[in-house]
Amino acid sequence: MRTRRTTLAIGVLSALLGASAAPADLQSQLVEQGQYWQARNNNQRAAEVWQKVLQLDNAQVNALYGMGLIGVKQNKPQQANQYLERLQALSPQPWQARQLMQDISLARPENQALLAEARRLVDAGERDRATDTFRKMFNGLTPSGTVGREYYNNLAFNDASWPEARKGMERLLRETPEDSILALFYGKQLARHEDSRVEGIRVLSRLTRQTDIAGDADESWRLALTWLGPPSPAQAPLFEEFLKVHPDDKDIRELLAKGRSQVASAQQPTVLSRGLQALEKGDLQEAEKAFQERLSTHPDETDALGGLGVVRQQQNRLADAEPLLARAVSKGGSGWKKALDSVRYWLLIQRGRELQARGQTRQAQDALTQALRLDPKNTDGLVAIADIEATAGQFEAASAHYRQVLAVQPAQVGAIRGLVNVLSQTGHADEALRLLDKLTPQQQAEFGDQGRLRALRATQQANLAEQRGDLNAALDARREAVRNDPDNVWTTFDLARLYIKAGQSRQARVTIDDFTREHRDNVDALYASALLSAEMEQWQDALDTLRRIPDARRTAPMTDLYRQVTLTIQVGHASELVKTGQRQEALALLDRVQGEAAGNAERTGTLASAYVDAGDTPRAMALMQPLVSPPATPTLGTRLQYASVLLKAGEDAQVYSVLTALQNQNMDVATRKQFDDLRYLYRVRQAERLREGGDLAAAYDTLAPALSQRPTDVGGLSALARMFNAAGDNERALALYKPLVQRNPRDVNVLLGAADTAMQARDNSYALGLLDQVSKLDSSDPATLTEAARIYRAMGRVGEATALLRKAVAIENAARQRSLAAQGNGFDPAINPFRTQRRLPGNENVAAIPPPAETVLRPAVMNAAAPTAADVLPMPAASRPVAAPAAPAVAYGQPLGPVFSNANAAPAQMVPATQPGTARGYAQQPAAATTALPGAATAAQRALLALQGQGGVPADNLTPAQRALNDILQARSPYVTQGVVVRGNASESGLSRINDIEAPLEVNMPLGNDRVAVRVTPVSLDGGTLTDEAASRFGGGGASATGVGKQSVSGVGVAVAYERPEDGIKADIGTTPSGFKYPNVVGGVSVEQPLGGSSTNRFGVNLSRRAVNDSITSFAGSTDPRIGRSWGGVTANGGRAEMSSDDAQTGVYAYGALHSLQGRNVESNTRVELGGGAYQYLANGNDEKMTAGVSATLISYANNQNFYTYGHGGYFSPQAYLGLGVPVTWAKRSDRFSFQLKGSVGMQYFRQDGADYFPTDAALQAASGKTYAQQTKTGIGYSLEGSGEYRFAPRLFVGGTLRLNNSSDFRELNVAMYLRYTLENMQGSFLTLPVSPYRSPYSN
Repeated sequence: MRTRRTTLAIGVLSALLGASAAPADLQSQLVEQGQYWQARNNNQRAAEVWQKVLQLDNAQVNALYGMGLIGVKQNKPQQANQYLERLQALSPQPWQARQLMQDISLARPENQALLAEARRLVDAGERDRATDTFRKMFNGLTPSGTVGREYYNNLAFNDASWPEARKGMERLLRETPEDSILALFYGKQLARHEDSRVEGIRVLSRLTRQTDIAGDADESWRLALTWLGPPSPAQAPLFEEFLKVHPDDKDIRELLAKGRSQVASAQQPTVLSRGLQALEKGDLQEAEKAFQERLSTHPDETDALGGLGVVRQQQNRLADAEPLLARAVSKGGSGWKKALDSVRYWLLIQRGRELQARGQTRQAQDALTQALRLDPKNTDGLVAIADIEATAGQFEAASAHYRQVLAVQPAQVGAIRGLVNVLSQTGHADEALRLLDKLTPQQQAEFGDQGRLRALRATQQANLAEQRGDLNAALDARREAVRNDPDNVWTTFDLARLYIKAGQSRQARVTIDDFTREHRDNVDALYASALLSAEMEQWQDALDTLRRIPDARRTAPMTDLYRQVTLTIQVGHASELVKTGQRQEALALLDRVQGEAAGNAERTGTLASAYVDAGDTPRAMALMQPLVSPPATPTLGTRLQYASVLLKAGEDAQVYSVLTALQNQNMDVATRKQFDDLRYLYRVRQAERLREGGDLAAAYDTLAPALSQRPTDVGGLSALARMFNAAGDNERALALYKPLVQRNPRDVNVLLGAADTAMQARDNSYALGLLDQVSKLDSSDPATLTEAARIYRAMGRVGEATALLRKAVAIENAARQRSLAAQGNGFDPAINPFRTQRRLPGNENVAAIPPPAETVLRPAVMNAAAPTAADVLPMPAASRPVAAPAAPAVAYGQPLGPVFSNANAAPAQMVPATQPGTARGYAQQPAAATTALPGAATAAQRALLALQGQGGVPADNLTPAQRALNDILQARSPYVTQGVVVRGNASESGLSRINDIEAPLEVNMPLGNDRVAVRVTPVSLDGGTLTDEAASRFGGGGASATGVGKQSVSGVGVAVAYERPEDGIKADIGTTPSGFKYPNVVGGVSVEQPLGGSSTNRFGVNLSRRAVNDSITSFAGSTDPRIGRSWGGVTANGGRAEMSSDDAQTGVYAYGALHSLQGRNVESNTRVELGGGAYQYLANGNDEKMTAGVSATLISYANNQNFYTYGHGGYFSPQAYLGLGVPVTWAKRSDRFSFQLKGSVGMQYFRQDGADYFPTDAALQAASGKTYAQQTKTGIGYSLEGSGEYRFAPRLFVGGTLRLNNSSDFRELNVAMYLRYTLENMQGSFLTLPVSPYRSPYSN
């Protein structure tokens, strides 16, 4: 009705006045009408009215604001901004301009979301977070309107922000005095705060007369009076006014009466009043006396109880204060409630500190949570809570509480100090440094000792330098920190740890030891010293240091470290048992100490790692799984501990998953270091796997970020050196090792790695010097001695290698005997004597991360290894098999390059230098074949299979040292070999046919580091009887064989041989059998070495004089009685050079030879030979190898000597020969048997020129006038060969060979057997791969 009347009045007035100026009340009525329609969101009607107002006054602020607001609501930003500009142009600028600017800003979707979030936080009671969200939303605008009202009301709940909130509310009230809700909020907030409570009561009293808020105002009015408590005379009228409206309110009336009573009693001093006055003055002694006197007669007097409780509180006797204040409140003394809450608050914080010190983190957290509920705004308490959280490693919560304090008290020094500490430990040294740099002189003074402040600042500078990899700057800053705070053990400890990281372990030890000597009574110094020993893996030193700390003074972390060190030492004993081959004993020991690890993730991780080392990976996983699987909630440290075990177990795919999941998480410094260390080791591991797989480029790309992060780290640089070794660049590898040796002269692994590289680089003098350093360290580790022996042996120093291996085996045997003695009767309940395996346990329970190497080398393996169920772990990724290559067979001679490399030498041939990609070192054991398990296989099934031989434990159960010693004994043992060789072909009787039976006997023995041999070889040759037709092509020719007889001969050949393995030199000299027509001196010298120090490329040179054994004529010489002449006995005199390259996956080789063939009464000849080939490994394991390839051979003789008349040599000598073949080789071995099968098939072409019948006798040739015709042939040729060797007894071996060569017009069969007897017992699996069968000295 009112609106309609207003509209009518406007119409009448307009008609009367016409175009004349409207009166002021007309404009105000229109404004009221516009606000009416706008409040009801009727934008169309509101716009009509605002336009009318603007026609009356184009600068009317309400109309301009209204039209702008309509633009906002109708999503017309241009209209809204147009009216905003008009408002901003007014002078003075009205508040509506700020309001419209805020409305435009809040219309944006992102600000609407922030407003909704702020309101949600207010409803949830998270007022500080709500304030932050409001401020983000306002983005510098002055809060206005109803949203401003919400903001200031929320802000007022923070005591520190109350002045700002009050000013804001008062400004809004001036701008919108009709806003009753704002007035109510303002009154309530005035009443909430003690300094303005009286004023608030008066405001609320007035607001009870406004009907829309009367009820709420009335209730708040009463509540404010109860907060005021018993009134003073000046406050009594406030109570009287309330009682006029509410005369029946007994509580308010009682408060008024109590106030009047207190005023009356104050006029006559009493014992109680004296106590209260003394308490107010701070005279605690007088107050305590008065309150106790009062309580002696009035034990339930609330004020006496409360007063004495406050005295106890101020005496810091909180435990005594709490019951006194509690009684006072329970007896009706509500005025003491605040003091009671404060006491309880600090009691909870005190209890939290005590629980945390005892290591009861969860209970401590519960106490702190209760304290926060009691007084969430107490800044001093928040700092104390944050300090406790920081000590417990709860850095995120601590940081939040420190920041909460600083938001309201930016100058709170305790919060600044705590936040700097947290930032320093969580890797945010840059922010910590900024906080320290902003300290005012006053704040710096509040920090206390200025030296400590400078040390704190230097510490942050050190952290920043360390983060950017500048270790020198970090060390300078750490030293500066120690100079400024010399009595702070942890500042010194940080410097010592940095020395370790910089490779200065000795200086680290000196630094912490000096501090400990100067602070003998400081248990933290002993604790820090033990921590450093643990970090340096000096576990016994750590234990000895911890034992110096009295039990009563050990904190929970000290006790944890003591248990960790004790367990680690036990685990170390188990590791020693594993090294000495006592795996079952090691597992039994680990089972016994399992209880020491219960409930602690770090100790469980240590134990699990030991199980992996002992070959029981399933048990290790079973220990760790409960710590990381639901319902467990593992910490970051626990997850990283689990990943470390996975890395050691070879589960690279799972390690990758853990690292990628954690890399962006917030971590404290210790956890971040743990993460960085694991990521570093993972990177190095993947680089090594890629190197072993032959992808050196990917290996370097993977390793490079790790090296840039830790450029002096031994592990990373050693991995890089091994890459250069694999690439054949041993010089660069050695250049990397030499600085490591200088920095780590007592690091056995560094010394052995450098020695191995020097040996491959042919720098034997340097290698021997390093091995001498190793010997001076007097190592008792069999693995170290075994590896040193391997290097000695590779250099040909077999005597030194044997001595080291004997020492290693003696150490292992002694340890085994001690273990048996320690068991008393030798019975260990953990080992079932009737089971072949150990009893299966039951229910005893730079930021980018490279993918696992197998995803690069063998993607299909990784895909196949993916787990199919949550509780199934993928099997370890199978490394690409790598080893040195094997040779395809060739038609003429054996090329040097492609020869299977192995660690077990044949009796007559010493082991060459280690080839790239092979398992270097005797300590590495061949991996057992794994059994595929179904996806649902249980952990117990997996464990059982692992214990039944799938853990890579050799079946012979020998230690690496014993196996290596056996290997050397086999190579160095004196031995005697007796063989029988039968060779025959199906060629023409009496001419090219030969049946060759030889019985070679060899006595071979060591001579220092070399070997010598004596060989005696009886030989019997039978060529059959000539036919009359064949007789025309024998000797002097003729139509009949009468008088020639059977072609046969026998004799005994002798020879001596010498071998120097260190230099790859072999030499022999001897004679062809003495019964031959033409005995010849034969022999040769050969050198075979790596090319330029490379471990992949080799060369060989051979100078020799050898018998040509194609026929009786060429081998022994022939006589034709018909003409009384003899001829033959041919030798090939010359040399051969060869080169090969093998990267353990493929190989290539090439060779060339030049020989002069000389005999008695035969035409001289010259032979040129070229050949080469390539091959691919189809299998390359420790016990099985297979290759397939292609080969080519080209031979040319100066003249054709393939005939048997006088003057011809009787050997195959084509003027052109080309052979192309596809050779395949397969070799395999077991404990007692080793065999090799070789075959080749291909195309052969040869051309033989025509020749005179008698090339050396013109008269005979002229008389006969005959010549041999030229011939050319092309055909398919093949060769097959099988060899094997079997051990009958520890000293007796039998072996044999069967070989067949076939072409279009030639077929030859070779059969050989031999017995070898050694003077040393041969134990374990040591047969060579491929087998090297014994051959006659006259075999070509």
